[in-house]
Amino acid sequence: MDPTPDPAPRPARFELLRAWWRGAPGVALRWAFAVLPFLWLGQRVSWRTLGARVLEVGLAPLAHCAFWILAAFAVAALRWGRLLRAYARPGAERPPFLTLYRHVLVAQYYALLPSGMVGDVVRGARVASCLPSLATSYLVLLLDRLAALLGLALLASAAALALPPVGSLGGLLRVALPAIAAPVLALFVLPTFLRRNGLEARAAALPWVGRHLQRLPAAEGYGTLVEATACSVGAQLCAIASVAALLGPIAQRGPWATVTDALRVVPAIILATFIPLTPAALGQRELFFVTFYGMVGVGAPEALAGSLLHFGTLVLVSLLGLPVLLWERHNTTP
Repeated sequence: MDPTPDPAPRPARFELLRAWWRGAPGVALRWAFAVLPFLWLGQRVSWRTLGARVLEVGLAPLAHCAFWILAAFAVAALRWGRLLRAYARPGAERPPFLTLYRHVLVAQYYALLPSGMVGDVVRGARVASCLPSLATSYLVLLLDRLAALLGLALLASAAALALPPVGSLGGLLRVALPAIAAPVLALFVLPTFLRRNGLEARAAALPWVGRHLQRLPAAEGYGTLVEATACSVGAQLCAIASVAALLGPIAQRGPWATVTDALRVVPAIILATFIPLTPAALGQRELFFVTFYGMVGVGAPEALAGSLLHFGTLVLVSLLGLPVLLWERHNTTP
């Protein structure tokens, strides 16, 4: 008689948590997180005043905001292309800049509208053919994200040193720099160092971490990280300019105050919303806009209006990915 088969192993705790977060309870919790900040802000902001601030904004600031968002996408595509070249399969045809920019627009549409990480999944799959494996493509995207954070932390640290401090934000942003630099060095510099110095076999023999180090691909050189970080600083400057283009006219502050406010505040907002806890970071982003811009003297109605208008402009710009996607499908239809 055959023995009774063992019961199926239970899913790991992380898998259970992920299934719960993606299921109905997690969706309901994320929407609750999105609504609660608006309820809190509704007690402190007059909706009539908010509407007046929104209506006061003309088309020119919105157009400037859209321009800087598209510019940020362009510089991000340059950064992604540089990382792809560093990890590309020998002899593989690497996509040109315009193709990468098209991929970024389509990925932004998927990321912002249907769901969060789908955009990176789409991006990784679209360029996997020029890399050794799909896993390498997603590693490049992880490095792309980390390089973006590293550029942001460098920019925020420089602003905190050069401009008057904003409460505790300056200290927090300076702490963020080494915290972000550590995984960048581990994932990029360490595998490259081991490969260039013939230390891969010794590293693979290390307990616990050896087998993971063996799987990490090495880049073609250290200069890639410098170039990617420089592109990240440029992309983050464009993102900061897109916010300043709206908050300046809304808050009616001078050009110098508008720029310095954005340099001191927007990096903290980006870091605080980098991991969205709500759908499209709704509510989460508005809460930090009002809190952090309040530290530099911008009123809650103005900060909230700027946040909502910036998000609306980002949605409209992201919609450009839909006609690009439809054009691609039309051209590939037999």
